[in-house]
Amino acid sequence: MDEQDTITVYGRYSRDKISEDVARILLGEKLGRIEEEKESFEAAMERNTSECLTGSDGE
Repeated sequence: MDEQDTITVYGRYSRDKISEDVARILLGEKLGRIEEEKESFEAAMERNTSECLTGSDGE
């Protein structure tokens, strides 16, 4: 299964088009990793980036 197939299967699973059991059969361990990456990405998107500064003087 290539990356595009993996994305398609996960998309169907996340939209409740296929069950978790079917997704686990098709994706195996990838399902857990995808969900972990999704959670990490969502957490990063919620962070307040206004406190992140690139220079010592705030610029």
